[in-house]
Amino acid sequence: KKEPKKAPPISAPPPPLSEEETVVYRSISDGEVLSADEICQRTGLIFPRLLPLLQALELSGCIESLPGSMFRRK
Repeated sequence: KKEPKKAPPISAPPPPLSEEETVVYRSISDGEVLSADEICQRTGLIFPRLLPLLQALELSGCIESLPGSMFRRK
């Protein structure tokens, strides 16, 4: 007797993002890898303001950091 296939686990929806976090998240397209400098240019944010937003997005599971201060969506 075959066992029924289990449904894949449902991932939790991303947490609510602040307005600035949303701007940063949307500046990175799916499959794209960007440097922090490129994200600064796209968003108009200065690096000292961008860094905590990137960290918050990483902690919430929205993006991941890669070697060399590169970032991509998860």
